[in-house]
Amino acid sequence: MSDAPWEPSTGTQGVLDFALRVLDEEMPRRGDLLDIPCGIGHLATRAAEGGWRVTPCDLYPEFWTGDPATEVTRCDFNELLPFPDASTDAIAHCEGIEHVENPWQILREFRRVIRPDGVLLLSLPNTIDLRQRLRMLRRGYVGHYLPRVPEHVNRMGTFYLCHALVRTGWRVTTIRTRNTYGGMLHRFAARWLGFGRDCGLPDDVRAMLSQRDVLLARTVFVVARPADAR
Repeated sequence: MSDAPWEPSTGTQGVLDFALRVLDEEMPRRGDLLDIPCGIGHLATRAAEGGWRVTPCDLYPEFWTGDPATEVTRCDFNELLPFPDASTDAIAHCEGIEHVENPWQILREFRRVIRPDGVLLLSLPNTIDLRQRLRMLRRGYVGHYLPRVPEHVNRMGTFYLCHALVRTGWRVTTIRTRNTYGGMLHRFAARWLGFGRDCGLPDDVRAMLSQRDVLLARTVFVVARPADAR
């Protein structure tokens, strides 16, 4: 990851605000929230104001600009998390998984530290939308990852993230989008981009990935819960 402070742009602030809104809807009962990566503290600060007991975490705690009394835990995503098993009610992992060298490991670690009735929220660049599929055809690679964005070191993306969640003990419950692009032609083209049964995902997840809004969005928000939760 970069050694420069991460300053959220106006667009990224919108992503974080929407992520917190989704999290609040998914878990109206406030509890312990792990915000990783927390960056300068935009989501963590707003979540704390909304009643969450927030533990902010980042590879660079020194970049925190929130309440100076808040302790930020240093976390390296490529190592084990410094938290006990079943120690948090919710995890917000926004704009983070694309920076992880071993995303499967961090998903297993999230599964370890989440409580049985907890919720995981991830936001990430969408790699299955119409624009990215056309860019892949033309360039051979999607625009959100290497070589266009050097800090995004893995190409898990939307489709592979759902596979990885299913295989690391999670159940994908919701896939949301904040906004979509395109007109009638894009909406018509999106009808042909859905996933068939041979994609290897549960039918409900396949249907979520095939939604028009998902196929015409730049950012996706994936909500998952422990697979064995009631």
